[in-house]
Amino acid sequence: DWFYEELSRADEYDFVVWITTKPFIGEAEEGEDNWMGADDDRRDLSNYIASIEATNIIAISSDAHMLAFDDGRNTYYGEENGTNKSFPILQAGPMDRIGSAKGGPFSEGCFAKKWERNHQYTAIEFLEQPESEEVCLRLTAYSGSSKNVVFQRTLCGSDIFGSISEAGTGSCEIDQFS
Repeated sequence: DWFYEELSRADEYDFVVWITTKPFIGEAEEGEDNWMGADDDRRDLSNYIASIEATNIIAISSDAHMLAFDDGRNTYYGEENGTNKSFPILQAGPMDRIGSAKGGPFSEGCFAKKWERNHQYTAIEFLEQPESEEVCLRLTAYSGSSKNVVFQRTLCGSDIFGSISEAGTGSCEIDQFS
């Protein structure tokens, strides 16, 4: 209940950054210790976020040992009505773990090396645009060092997530070795 209460106040903030300790995107699998194993809760949360019409929520997810990003095409698990809103999600990379691929699809794909230690992280910058008074988020994901940018996205505006028109096709297959 407290989480829904906090989400209901999303319009009071430029962005609501939700940290979830388990992967969110993926096919329902009973007994899994993540959102795929809590499909009823995931559906209820999706329906709730759509009902409050929040357009400034971004989720950061962990425990998948890979980097991934979805622009919101694959995060809605509620009742379909053609105008559903959802949220982007950043799958945080492992600072020092063997890579894996969990969940998906992600609109931008997945990034990891399966049988190697992965050293990945993402920097999040909050940027003000003085000319428009918009606030933006810049996500820059790295692998290995700050010179190896895996992907970068800048999200701006009061409705940066838009409607879901079709599911993304980003793969979640990762390389075996570098």
